[in-house]
Amino acid sequence: MKILLNQHSGSANHGCEAILRSAAAMLSVPLSLRTGALREDQSYGVDRLFQNVYEIPGCGKWSPRGILRQLEKRLDITFPGNPTADATILDHIADSDVVLNVGGDVYCYFQGRDQWATDRLIRQSGKKLVLFGCSLEPEDVAGTLGKHLKNFDLIIARESLTYEALKKCPGLRRVELCPDPAFTLPREKADLPEGFTPGNMVGINISPLLVHREKTPGIVMENARELIRIILGRTDMGVALIPHVVAPGNDDRTCLAELYRDFADTGRIVLANDQNCCKLKDMISMCRFLITARTHASIAGYSSGVPTLVLGYSVKAKGIARDLFGSEDGMVLPVEKMTEKDCLYRSFLGLMEREEEVRGRLAERMPDYIRRAGEAGKMIEEVAEG
Repeated sequence: MKILLNQHSGSANHGCEAILRSAAAMLSVPLSLRTGALREDQSYGVDRLFQNVYEIPGCGKWSPRGILRQLEKRLDITFPGNPTADATILDHIADSDVVLNVGGDVYCYFQGRDQWATDRLIRQSGKKLVLFGCSLEPEDVAGTLGKHLKNFDLIIARESLTYEALKKCPGLRRVELCPDPAFTLPREKADLPEGFTPGNMVGINISPLLVHREKTPGIVMENARELIRIILGRTDMGVALIPHVVAPGNDDRTCLAELYRDFADTGRIVLANDQNCCKLKDMISMCRFLITARTHASIAGYSSGVPTLVLGYSVKAKGIARDLFGSEDGMVLPVEKMTEKDCLYRSFLGLMEREEEVRGRLAERMPDYIRRAGEAGKMIEEVAEG
């Protein structure tokens, strides 16, 4: 039995890296990887986890296939005959029994339409197809995406909002609920920046995606600056700026470096170096609080027992927080609700006031949550054996 992990976009997104490492650890069969950024995976040592590694060929935006893919995605149409499929998938899956789509967010944006033709090609090849650790917008599942999901032999949702939507979708083969695989990610000793004080830092992650989704231009960075000013002025805590995605065009350091320059002369703010996801989790585990836009940075915080405020813009942030705390209220600040410069501070103040309650909740929930996340490996291997 062999499994190919598909839809990996590259390990410079350390959330993607965390999914890969966690999936590889929970599967006991030979694994291959299909990646969109081989050099990134080699840089962080991820390629060494797999017997075979295949690089996904590029598809230029203005190539015939690229144009058709954009039309399918933007116009909500499907061309007959799979002209937008990446046919190299047939060579890459030749010696595998199961294709495991590990892009947890892929079907969140434009319903993942640019992947549909390739999914259909996999289905037609006779290979088993699994969607792993996904988050989906419920209204998409109720529409045309739901019909496409019938191609999958198993869909594992990572939070209950997605799971409940899938359970209402007719014709799906098998649907399961398991926490994101990255809850099981181990820690490695972090490369701490000079000035990082374990146990007394507020970790902050701001992403370009969050800024892109703001309703008022500049409001996200204005909120971040106001929060840092208050932390440094009214508490003895330091601030650690922690990038979790460093991919070209989507690099957290573009936002964080600007914040660092604004407050560097205080001597109480540090900017973390890029490092693998296990080391980043170790650094996050040493923070007293975490404020983050990146989902897998929040998972590193939650699974380490760190009170975490998520700056959310999709179903995944709400669903994970609701599963852990019963409600996302006070745990997720939607970017569209950042209308004044102190919105983030007020949400953080609420988290500080509930610090012991949140720590207790995480300590109570995490052992079972991590155990359930690990059960996904058995489910996937059951599909392979069937």
